[in-house]
Amino acid sequence: MGDDADWAFTQLRDLPDTTHILPLTAEARALFEDFRRTLDARADRLDGAEAAWWGKGASNVLRLAGVWAFLDWSAQFADRPEPQAISAAVLESAIVLWSRYLWPHASAVLGASGLSDRTRQARKALLWIRRQAQADISRDDLWRHARVARNASGVDGVIETLIAGGWLRRIVPAEGVGRPRLRWAVNPALSHVADLVSS
Repeated sequence: MGDDADWAFTQLRDLPDTTHILPLTAEARALFEDFRRTLDARADRLDGAEAAWWGKGASNVLRLAGVWAFLDWSAQFADRPEPQAISAAVLESAIVLWSRYLWPHASAVLGASGLSDRTRQARKALLWIRRQAQADISRDDLWRHARVARNASGVDGVIETLIAGGWLRRIVPAEGVGRPRLRWAVNPALSHVADLVSS
């Protein structure tokens, strides 16, 4: 084990002190595009520091893949040319490392940065409402589209928080036949608020 480690470190130490550019193979490029689309699809569910960390996911995975390629190369106990491209296997390893270890740990740390769950959910709701330029909303909007809570009672709690903060006001439905659908008017001032941390 010691000899292998010494060999690997020697290989890395003796690399030429130049920039090493490793393109993705065609298969790795397709895998990376799938990963990038997955990131984009979930980006609007996050905000603040979590959104910033998530937004760097694609570039961090590429960096990890480059490091992984050279670590893998250096660990081979034989003389062979240094890596010339990032394979799909190496890229997949980097994606798994980021998705299953780095992101969950970062999310846990960032999520424990001082905001309560309810405050964080309310802030997420406000950010979604502002992005959608909504003048009024329903419970379904916040549950099924904004996904601010895991269940209807959680969404009700978020709505109560937003009402208490002056962001929402219940719309009194017109009298008619059938059960009226509950909706809440959005405070127009929301579009001008720069910082929603204390929402």
